[in-house]
Amino acid sequence: NDRFVRPNTIDRINDGANFERLENRNEILMVDGTGRYGITEKSIINTNTTAESAIVIDADVGSAQEISRVAGLRVIGVWVGLDATKKFEDRLKEQLATGALSIPDGETESAFLRTKVDEIVKDIEIGVLSGMFEFTILNDDVEQSVKELKEAAEYCFK
Repeated sequence: NDRFVRPNTIDRINDGANFERLENRNEILMVDGTGRYGITEKSIINTNTTAESAIVIDADVGSAQEISRVAGLRVIGVWVGLDATKKFEDRLKEQLATGALSIPDGETESAFLRTKVDEIVKDIEIGVLSGMFEFTILNDDVEQSVKELKEAAEYCFK
């Protein structure tokens, strides 16, 4: 859909010197999950959009807070998450089983899971209390979440 565009990014591999310079100056607002692509205030502002398009950024709470501070942006936050802490814990266990997550040396699985779930609950509290999220999508059905996200995103054009 041409209405929703990804922001311009700085590529750590193809533009390493610039990435490092921006990182050293604390100008990178967030880095994607791979650690390769960074987003800066300038990269968001310089993303080509029209009156009929919006930039969509998948961000954690800390990154969303950074992005919301960028002057001149109209930020519409959408919280997307699971609807029960047990589901978060199950997803974490699944990530441990597949190797996507690993338990630090000297830590038990139960302590690790408890810490991670506590972090998630803290993020949810920040998200709810901060007022930076205008829409909330809570479920574990990806297709339903995408449908609701598209509906919420249409708000950008009103």
